[in-house]
Amino acid sequence: MANKVFPLSSGDTIRAVVLTDTTGAANALPVLISGERQAVGAISDFLAVMTEGQKPSYTAAGFITPAATPTDVIEIQGSGTKTIRIVRISLSVESTAAGIADVALIRRSSQDTGTRTGVTVAKHATSDSAATAVVSTYAANPSPLGTAVATIGAKKVAGTTFPLAEWRPSNENARGYVLSGTGDFLYINGNGDTLLTGEAWAFEIVWTEE
Repeated sequence: MANKVFPLSSGDTIRAVVLTDTTGAANALPVLISGERQAVGAISDFLAVMTEGQKPSYTAAGFITPAATPTDVIEIQGSGTKTIRIVRISLSVESTAAGIADVALIRRSSQDTGTRTGVTVAKHATSDSAATAVVSTYAANPSPLGTAVATIGAKKVAGTTFPLAEWRPSNENARGYVLSGTGDFLYINGNGDTLLTGEAWAFEIVWTEE
């Protein structure tokens, strides 16, 4: 592989990466360094890269008013047949009076006991199979809570201004939160904090299954 610099008549510059294939033929892939002029000439046999993920992907989203002094509010349960990779969790808090709301992300190895409501899951592609992970909400605090493994996220969110609490582990070159099996859970938890006046949550959870 070699780099060559070709000046254009406009004073712009492109840099070409020259690749030699197994037959000995050389192919140049130009990259524009400055300006907006395109190089004149035939280009063939270059690789187009798609950055869009191709794994089956899903979103669960909704609104909920947490219980007073909320503990676990939103539950994400793993699958018995697929590996679940959580790629984004977003939560915004609305209130009618100023204040700070605590939000924690807790991993548990057993399920909470309580009345849960399932959240409808949307497929990113209609051709994908139905989601196997399950997302639920608790309008009343569950009791007892499942066995805690670790708190893997903690945020303080100011009410009235719709700020965002968000976890995107894969954006930090870290592995996404992986749920393996139906006994693997993530919970979005209110830390038992006093509920703000008029507090309500809006949430989005995005994951892939493989």
